[in-house]
Amino acid sequence: MISNPDQYRFLVHQYGGIASKLFDEGAEGQVAAVFNSSFYVETVSGFACIGNEDLYASPLNVVTAAPSAMNWSASGLKRDDTVKVSLGVIRIGNRFTFPINDTEVWHPDPVLLDWNIADLERGLSSFRLAAQGCLPAEGLGPFIQHDYDTMDIGALLDHPICRAAKEPISKLQYWLISVLRNPQSSLVLELKDFKRLIGLGPGLSPSGDDFIGGMMVALNDVGEVETAELLWKTLGQYAAETGNPISYAHLKAAAMGGRSDGIHQVLTAIFKGCPNSILENLPNIDNIGHTSGWDCMAGIVFALDCWLTVQTHKMNN
Repeated sequence: MISNPDQYRFLVHQYGGIASKLFDEGAEGQVAAVFNSSFYVETVSGFACIGNEDLYASPLNVVTAAPSAMNWSASGLKRDDTVKVSLGVIRIGNRFTFPINDTEVWHPDPVLLDWNIADLERGLSSFRLAAQGCLPAEGLGPFIQHDYDTMDIGALLDHPICRAAKEPISKLQYWLISVLRNPQSSLVLELKDFKRLIGLGPGLSPSGDDFIGGMMVALNDVGEVETAELLWKTLGQYAAETGNPISYAHLKAAAMGGRSDGIHQVLTAIFKGCPNSILENLPNIDNIGHTSGWDCMAGIVFALDCWLTVQTHKMNN
């Protein structure tokens, strides 16, 4: 039996702004979930995902010096192993240590201030074109190519998750456009309209959750912060009650505009209306969860389409 407490010792290179708050001196917690290339820990301050050297930057992510071939599931790391922070080191169980002195805290670059509607429209068109042939067979990614003007489900008939999402997304469209047109609108988004979307799909962060997260990211970026807050106020409590605290943690980050670096780079390229940059960064979406990157982008495209619809209406009236 191996008992060396430093058998696995990896320096923490970087953690996201939210993750960094979990590891103050004296913090304690436990391992919440273990996968091959990453694992989640929970302390009193929330959740963080610790991974290998090739883990992407994100508000909840912790990038370590562990080689890409490191398999956490096979290493003996287990759910409910203790997590303690002492003397600038995260200690997990009796075999894993992660020094955190002078670790870089990652935040996405500031949102572009000089974008315009023409660039955004060009960027969205370029992204849809680039995404053709890249969309996964699962999840809500096909909604990226969807015609929201008609809500014609058409080619989405082969996707059970898309079929289940059609009605709640249609109601979301009506609500979002109405509120964006009139911020003082008393139109209430009924909780029942979300119940088929929150938790929809398999995985640690279901497709429906990632879609809504993408919506809130996009709304923050176009300056509709209050609308994003209203959306979160409506669904936050229900999302917490679904029994998926890790997905809830990601949704909470998205409500404040938090996103992974891969999503941020693609979204920045869309706002710039830069096809070459979109193509260059498109592969990063595939690296985010099973389908989470595409699910999030579907929510982003949906919210931006709704916002542009309202802007066009305002310019024509």
